[in-house]
Amino acid sequence: MLKKKILAIDDSVIALKQLQNILEDKYEFVGVTGGLAGLKRLDNEAFDLVLLDIEMPVMDGFASLTSIRQRETLRDLPIIIL
Repeated sequence: MLKKKILAIDDSVIALKQLQNILEDKYEFVGVTGGLAGLKRLDNEAFDLVLLDIEMPVMDGFASLTSIRQRETLRDLPIIIL
């Protein structure tokens, strides 16, 4: 059985590690430290869910969310804002 794939976007390595520890048994987990890195992964890989931090430097969660929703192929991707 294929695991669902989750992308977590957060500038905190500690938060990403905690999410990984919670989720990695049941899901394929990918964590990146920033909105730009998250967008790059989304452009190159398919994910079932995005966990998105709001307060991040360079590209915050709101800008990341806007950029994700502007991509036709990602408009219906579920996103949970942390």
